[in-house]
Amino acid sequence: MNHVLVQEAGSTVLRVRGELDAVSCPELRAVLDTLSSLQKCLVTVDLSELRLIDSSGVGAMVSLYKRVRANGGEVLANRYVEHAGHRIPGRNWIIKSMALMPKNGSTIPPRP
Repeated sequence: MNHVLVQEAGSTVLRVRGELDAVSCPELRAVLDTLSSLQKCLVTVDLSELRLIDSSGVGAMVSLYKRVRANGGEVLANRYVEHAGHRIPGRNWIIKSMALMPKNGSTIPPRP
Protein backbone atom coordinates (compact mmCIF):
# COMPACT_ATOMS: atom_id res chain seq x y z
CA MET A 1 0.00 0.00 0.00
CA ASN A 2 1.10 3.50 -0.63
CA HIS A 3 -0.64 6.78 -0.12
CA VAL A 4 -0.36 10.37 -1.28
CA LEU A 5 -1.64 13.41 0.55
CA VAL A 6 -2.22 16.52 -1.59
CA GLN A 7 -4.08 19.83 -1.35
CA GLU A 8 -6.63 20.31 -4.14
CA ALA A 9 -9.31 22.99 -4.42
CA GLY A 10 -9.77 23.61 -0.70
CA SER A 11 -9.67 19.93 0.21
CA THR A 12 -6.98 17.63 1.52
CA VAL A 13 -7.03 14.58 -0.74
CA LEU A 14 -5.82 11.24 0.59
CA ARG A 15 -5.17 8.80 -2.25
CA VAL A 16 -4.74 5.21 -1.10
CA ARG A 17 -3.33 2.71 -3.59
CA GLY A 18 -2.78 -1.02 -3.52
CA GLU A 19 -3.89 -2.90 -0.43
CA LEU A 20 -5.27 -1.49 2.80
CA ASP A 21 -5.16 -4.35 5.27
CA ALA A 22 -3.89 -5.36 8.71
CA VAL A 23 -0.29 -5.32 7.45
CA SER A 24 -0.41 -1.90 5.79
CA CYS A 25 -2.76 0.03 8.14
CA PRO A 26 -0.08 0.86 10.73
CA GLU A 27 1.93 2.85 8.18
CA LEU A 28 -1.15 4.96 7.40
CA ARG A 29 -2.06 5.52 11.06
CA ALA A 30 0.12 8.65 11.55
CA VAL A 31 -1.40 10.31 8.46
CA LEU A 32 -4.92 9.52 9.66
CA ASP A 33 -4.10 10.87 13.12
CA THR A 34 -2.82 14.13 11.61
CA LEU A 35 -5.89 14.54 9.38
CA SER A 36 -8.19 13.74 12.30
CA SER A 37 -6.67 16.40 14.51
CA LEU A 38 -7.29 19.28 12.07
CA GLN A 39 -10.20 21.57 12.93
CA LYS A 40 -12.99 21.99 10.37
CA CYS A 41 -11.06 20.42 7.51
CA LEU A 42 -12.40 18.88 4.32
CA VAL A 43 -10.82 15.51 3.57
CA THR A 44 -11.47 13.68 0.31
CA VAL A 45 -10.54 9.99 0.27
CA ASP A 46 -9.67 8.62 -3.17
CA LEU A 47 -9.96 4.82 -3.23
CA SER A 48 -9.95 4.50 -7.02
CA GLU A 49 -6.60 2.68 -7.05
CA LEU A 50 -7.29 0.44 -4.08
CA ARG A 51 -7.06 -3.26 -4.98
CA LEU A 52 -7.93 -4.79 -1.63
CA ILE A 53 -9.33 -3.68 1.69
CA ASP A 54 -9.95 -5.85 4.75
CA SER A 55 -11.67 -5.17 8.07
CA SER A 56 -8.62 -3.30 9.38
CA GLY A 57 -8.75 -0.95 6.42
CA VAL A 58 -12.48 -0.44 6.85
CA GLY A 59 -11.87 0.32 10.53
CA ALA A 60 -9.21 2.88 9.64
CA MET A 61 -11.55 4.66 7.19
CA VAL A 62 -14.45 4.65 9.67
CA SER A 63 -12.14 5.99 12.38
CA LEU A 64 -10.96 8.79 10.08
CA TYR A 65 -14.55 9.66 9.22
CA LYS A 66 -15.71 9.77 12.85
CA ARG A 67 -12.73 11.75 14.16
CA VAL A 68 -12.77 14.36 11.37
CA ARG A 69 -16.51 14.84 11.84
CA ALA A 70 -16.02 15.18 15.62
CA ASN A 71 -13.65 18.11 14.92
CA GLY A 72 -16.21 19.86 12.72
CA GLY A 73 -14.77 18.64 9.43
CA GLU A 74 -16.18 16.69 6.52
CA VAL A 75 -15.00 13.53 4.77
CA LEU A 76 -15.93 12.77 1.17
CA ALA A 77 -14.99 9.82 -1.02
CA ASN A 78 -14.96 9.02 -4.67
CA ARG A 79 -17.57 6.68 -6.07
CA TYR A 80 -15.51 4.83 -8.66
CA VAL A 81 -15.53 1.09 -8.16
CA GLU A 82 -13.72 0.05 -11.32
CA HIS A 83 -10.03 -0.74 -11.44
CA ALA A 84 -8.42 -2.05 -14.61
CA GLY A 85 -11.88 -3.09 -15.82
CA HIS A 86 -12.68 -5.22 -12.75
CA ARG A 87 -15.08 -4.42 -9.95
CA ILE A 88 -13.56 -4.36 -6.50
CA PRO A 89 -16.02 -6.16 -4.22
CA GLY A 90 -16.98 -4.30 -1.11
CA ARG A 91 -15.52 -0.88 -1.82
CA ASN A 92 -18.83 0.65 -2.91
CA TRP A 93 -20.46 -0.79 0.22
CA ILE A 94 -17.75 0.78 2.38
CA ILE A 95 -18.30 4.21 0.90
CA LYS A 96 -22.09 3.97 1.23
CA SER A 97 -22.03 2.55 4.74
CA MET A 98 -19.76 5.36 5.93
CA ALA A 99 -22.18 7.92 4.43
CA LEU A 100 -19.29 9.45 2.51
CA MET A 101 -21.08 10.15 -0.75
CA PRO A 102 -20.60 13.80 -1.74
CA LYS A 103 -23.75 15.82 -1.20
CA ASN A 104 -23.34 17.68 -4.46
CA GLY A 105 -22.77 14.52 -6.52
CA SER A 106 -19.20 15.46 -7.39
CA THR A 107 -16.53 12.82 -7.55
CA ILE A 108 -12.83 12.53 -8.17
CA PRO A 109 -12.32 11.46 -11.77
CA PRO A 110 -10.50 8.15 -12.27
CA ARG A 111 -6.80 8.40 -12.95
CA PRO A 112 -5.80 7.45 -16.51
